[in-house]
Amino acid sequence: MRRLTAIMLALLAASNAPALTEVSSRVLGPGTVRGAFLTRGTSARAGGMGEAFVALSDDASAVGWNPAGLGQVEEFGAVASWESAGEGMGLSHLAAATPLGWGALGASITAMTYGSFTTYNDLGDKLGGQGFMDLDAMAAWGGPVGSLIGLPGWAGGSVEMVRDSAGGTLAGFGVGALLPVGEIVRVGAAVQHLGTSSGGFTLPGRARLGAAIRLDRISLGVEGAYGLTDKLGTVAVGAEWLAASILTMRAGYRQPFKAQRIEGITGLTLGLGVKWKALGVDYAFQPYGDLAMSHRIGVSWIAQKSRSAAAVEPAEQVSAKTVPPAMLAPAPAVSTTLAQPVPVKPLPSAPAVSATLAVLAPQSSTPAAASGTPIIEPVATPQKPAEPATPGPAGSSK
Repeated sequence: MRRLTAIMLALLAASNAPALTEVSSRVLGPGTVRGAFLTRGTSARAGGMGEAFVALSDDASAVGWNPAGLGQVEEFGAVASWESAGEGMGLSHLAAATPLGWGALGASITAMTYGSFTTYNDLGDKLGGQGFMDLDAMAAWGGPVGSLIGLPGWAGGSVEMVRDSAGGTLAGFGVGALLPVGEIVRVGAAVQHLGTSSGGFTLPGRARLGAAIRLDRISLGVEGAYGLTDKLGTVAVGAEWLAASILTMRAGYRQPFKAQRIEGITGLTLGLGVKWKALGVDYAFQPYGDLAMSHRIGVSWIAQKSRSAAAVEPAEQVSAKTVPPAMLAPAPAVSTTLAQPVPVKPLPSAPAVSATLAVLAPQSSTPAAASGTPIIEPVATPQKPAEPATPGPAGSSK
């Protein structure tokens, strides 16, 4: 009885926490889904943009958003986030990613806590407080696939294990893709939390499709999502603006296709981020009408490329980055065969040859002379005879 009471309290808490589990928990109800918290995004950066992030994933948070985004990870990085909705409920997330020889590998762990609840025995006696927590552990890989399918872009996949506090553990998987279209547009798609049902329970499968525009200081995203289990759809738009070298401002809006019956402002999201060198701090805010207000705080860190690593970069890669393409074009081939033989004319005879030629010319005793090869012999320059002195007065000479 004690276990049953705890299970019912945990499910009741989940079903009355739309700020974290949204509509899907209430529609599905107890006994149909495990890990309803997985329908909620975990990145503070994405949260500030209305979660229109499937085509913008490019850091360690891509593990849970779109594993294909891991293909853009060039240095080791980690992100952590925490979201609070009051009454002791919160969503915590930690992810890290590191580049491999081909693509990048990432892992994450997500925990949903429901606070502490009072439990009672069969006689109604108070037993004390007990907390409940759901867990999700995920591993993912993403990398370029241009050499495999002949198109630019990235693809990735993920596997996960979900443990629900109501009892039971389920395994799932997901796939994703990112395709650049031109210089500034990207299209992203991901299907997440797929798996077989067990004991009447299943994971909250979800499909996402979106596009993004990346400019120098502004990124825009639009996304549509559909719940494969709860059959609920949402559409989201978001923007990210680099206001200063260390400050980023974000805004977005999420709208479900089915009314949530919540009074007040819902769907609007706001956020900002501050980054200094390798460290970044993000914040996101979203109201849920008269039910709750969601606050997300995130911290990110990306390893900086060392000078020594840049010094050993292959020369051909450095050339491709620093030398204009026109200078990298291959030079035209030069034929080593003469189009026609060039006639060799004999040297004209001269009355005198410089004495320098005597030093450079070979002697007649060399093998070239023996083989009949003509050799230019030095000719001494005739000297002009000196004029006789003319007798003059004594004591002088001319």
